[in-house]
Amino acid sequence: MLLTVEQPEKQTIEIPKSLIYETFNGKTFYRKGYRNVLKNNLNPKSIMGSSSLQSILVSLLNNYIGNQTADTYILATNEPGLHLDFKENMSNDIMLFLEKDFQILNEKYFNLPPKIVVEVDVKIEIEEYATEEEYVFEKTARLLDFGVEKVIWVLTKTKKIVIAEKSNKNWIVTDWLQEIEITPDCKLVLNDLLKTRKWTKPYSV
Repeated sequence: MLLTVEQPEKQTIEIPKSLIYETFNGKTFYRKGYRNVLKNNLNPKSIMGSSSLQSILVSLLNNYIGNQTADTYILATNEPGLHLDFKENMSNDIMLFLEKDFQILNEKYFNLPPKIVVEVDVKIEIEEYATEEEYVFEKTARLLDFGVEKVIWVLTKTKKIVIAEKSNKNWIVTDWLQEIEITPDCKLVLNDLLKTRKWTKPYSV
């Protein structure tokens, strides 16, 4: 006589769309800390924002770049959405569009490739990757494939800067002490920019 044992059905947890940071290359990327939200250890709103360091870096860079490029570029910030393709949407920290190419504003994500994207740190849970750098490289490659001409990453843990250009297969990895070019008319040394405010000096090299 054979005994049959009913196996309990596995429960699937529905993840709210608000915890999705972006989707591309057939993958869904969730915001850092989303697992704690699902376990009811955190309020969803508590993982939506950037850290104080990240937000100030974005603000400093946005103001500096905006002042230097005001005659040519329009800057979008505050995690502007970028629609790449069907079920492919990204969030970026700063996007630079040529003013002459700028589209009419609406309530949808941008679907025009910005000329330049600036990112400050990784804001997703690294689940499919061994390191954050793998995600940085894949996202950068997808942006360049979409039509972005330059992608710049500012990484606070390692104090490194990654610069990738569509026209150059050799990506650059440098540090906060070196001058980098955002546009031909806008160059900066991030370390010097941090020293301009007393509340950012402790983070300089």
